[in-house]
Amino acid sequence: GQVIPGLKEDPREIVARFGPEKGEAMVRASGGAADLVFELIARHGIDCDGQQTGWIQAAHTKAMLGDLQKRHQDWTGRAADVAWLEQDALAQRMGDGRYHGGWIDKRGGGVQPLSYARGLARAAQKQGARVHGSSPVQSLHRDGTGWRLATPRGSLTADKVIIATNGY
Repeated sequence: GQVIPGLKEDPREIVARFGPEKGEAMVRASGGAADLVFELIARHGIDCDGQQTGWIQAAHTKAMLGDLQKRHQDWTGRAADVAWLEQDALAQRMGDGRYHGGWIDKRGGGVQPLSYARGLARAAQKQGARVHGSSPVQSLHRDGTGWRLATPRGSLTADKVIIATNGY
């Protein structure tokens, strides 16, 4: 149920790997993902225990501090709602003084994942989407401007397809 903005790699690493145009687009999309989750929860009234209270990444060794400071600086440079936490401030928030420092990304938070998924499905259906659960797709291919999907019970076409896996 953690909602963590960004990707495993830091923004500077993503831009270096994919170039300024694609890399920055990936950073914007992943950095904005948590805000989008919580905006969808509010817009559609999804009851999923959503809490946008932030996500803390703490250094359990002094050696980790440099990497976390770079990550914090990457997001600060992109005007993200983040803050650096010295050891004492971190201990106050976490109730544990063993960490050497860290940062909080205030865009993050948590949800109850199954309730969130069900709420998204209901919201999509209210907008006219059709949800085909328990329908394993055996093949998927382009058919003109849309898609053709084959299932054990027959085939169907769609303008758009969302490929999703069972979170549980």
